[in-house]
Amino acid sequence: MRKYIFLSFVLFCATITVLFSQTQKFRSGIFLHHSTGGCIWGPNGSSTSVPQEIAKYNSDNGLTGDNTVSLTEQWWPDSDNEWATWHNIFYNRDASNDIRPILEANKIVITKSCFPSSSIWGVGSSSDTLNPEDKTIYNYKWHWRSIVKVMASHPENFFVIWTNAPLVANATSDEEAVLSDQFCRWAKDTLATGNDSVFGPFPLDQNYPNPFNPGTTIHYSVKKFGQVKLAVYNILGKLVRTLVNNEQPAGEYKIFWDGRDEKGNLVPGGIYFYRLWTGKDLSIAKRM
Repeated sequence: MRKYIFLSFVLFCATITVLFSQTQKFRSGIFLHHSTGGCIWGPNGSSTSVPQEIAKYNSDNGLTGDNTVSLTEQWWPDSDNEWATWHNIFYNRDASNDIRPILEANKIVITKSCFPSSSIWGVGSSSDTLNPEDKTIYNYKWHWRSIVKVMASHPENFFVIWTNAPLVANATSDEEAVLSDQFCRWAKDTLATGNDSVFGPFPLDQNYPNPFNPGTTIHYSVKKFGQVKLAVYNILGKLVRTLVNNEQPAGEYKIFWDGRDEKGNLVPGGIYFYRLWTGKDLSIAKRM
């Protein structure tokens, strides 16, 4: 679910967990945006639009009733949608823009910052956080780390961050374009892969659901060649499914768990633990 367009545009999927249940599905969502979001929603002079594409997807895949995928759009927040504003919103510091009802009403939440966020002034330093609205790479990273931390505390939702819409040639400069590209590359290549030194590595925490199917993709890291075992256990400590049990070289890996046990039965909703053994190291992550 990641797309990258030009050097100042990135779509970023936050770390998410999934509820394994036949009734818990990520079908309905909302797109929160301002001006450029309306252009994306369409038709904006083209022959198609997001609603038309969703309708086509439902038709092509035979999705009806409760299985139908839906997405609405809303000009939100009421004020600007700078990253400093989103930071305050996710920490419930903006009384005029309460996101909690939106999270409760929508499984999938797409947040977007528009053109102003593309105008990054400089690299910045730690003192920039004293002025949260300063448009520096340091501040933007701080905002994103803070926002994603809150997102990760909502396993009932699937989040997408959409940022840095490209500016037209006469509204930017070479320096701003380079800074925007630098920030976006950090977002997709460092933060999104769990390799940000400040946010911290999450070898078992980068699980994300396919919004249209029960299951989750588990990302994990292997530091050096050796025997690797990745298994799922229920809350009683009983083995549910062994996903990996072989030798692997050092590297980054991902594996899809379809929410079924060793016998192929779909597991009920509840809390599950992923245990990763790599040599003498053991990592455990709790998932719902």
